[in-house]
Amino acid sequence: MRIPFTCAFIELLASDNNTNYASYLLNFGLALFFPARYKACRGMWKFSQLTQN
Repeated sequence: MRIPFTCAFIELLASDNNTNYASYLLNFGLALFFPARYKACRGMWKFSQLTQN
């Protein structure tokens, strides 16, 4: 399953302010080509953001 790796990669990109554009492109690509994985990953990412704060 590639969701955890993809999520970790997105989180890594999102953690650096200089890569916001790259993160946006990656998110757009995931949403376009892998909508189910994108939804699952987005849910995991939001949960991780909530638990960190």
